[in-house]
Amino acid sequence: MNNQAAPPSEAFYEGVIRRMQHAIVAAGVVVIAVAAFGFGVAPAIGAALGAALSWHNFRWLAKAVNSLGERITTGHSRERGGLVVLRFTARILLMGVGAYAIFK
Repeated sequence: MNNQAAPPSEAFYEGVIRRMQHAIVAAGVVVIAVAAFGFGVAPAIGAALGAALSWHNFRWLAKAVNSLGERITTGHSRERGGLVVLRFTARILLMGVGAYAIFK
């Protein structure tokens, strides 16, 4: 008798990005509520801004990875290769600017 579980289906993997976005929203709502009731309005606004940026950053990263993966594997991407690389580079530069601003 084989005790191994069946591998997850393609439908499971196709829904991962959507489930992760929902998890980011749910975590954001919890953090905003804790910040609002525990610390006040200003921290809640900061938490809301952070949650919104996190969600947007995740969407941007998922889109970039999908575009790059499609470009590499099939070559039938609707986007030009230079544009994909430019978006990746811009994302890294923006993260660097954000990190600099936080630590400064």
